[in-house]
Amino acid sequence: MSTTPFGLARTALLGAALLATSPVLAGPPPSAAALESRLYAPCCYGGTLYGHESEVARELRSEIETRLAQGETSEAIQSDFVARYGERVVAARSDRPMRAMSLLVTALVAMAAIGLGLVLRRWRRAYDARAVAAPRANDGARDELDERIDADLAETD
Repeated sequence: MSTTPFGLARTALLGAALLATSPVLAGPPPSAAALESRLYAPCCYGGTLYGHESEVARELRSEIETRLAQGETSEAIQSDFVARYGERVVAARSDRPMRAMSLLVTALVAMAAIGLGLVLRRWRRAYDARAVAAPRANDGARDELDERIDADLAETD
């Protein structure tokens, strides 16, 4: 081991690479974790397979990872679990209502933003039109009212 800054940095980088590639820290693949979080542990239905630490849950997590590694789809594995343990094993039902709700909320927000933009544009145009149409106080032009005021002031003096 070198104690130079370069040697220490190289050692730290090597250690970080070893930790990052460690199978213990890597955890299940993302698709396995997603499936495990959608299924209850059939031993007690007290939690999903992803966070449950019973022997049955560990075996089923291993089975899921093996089947996914062999190329089986998550949907097929979930269907097999439903056939074996019943509908009760499914923790997360279809996400279609949530997806539809998110699309609806997004559309409503977009329509509100467009409406607000149109109202602001209309107000801006109305303000600009009033500013152009309004006579200016210091433009030097006099009208009949100015003449009447001057005449009334001259009479009171």
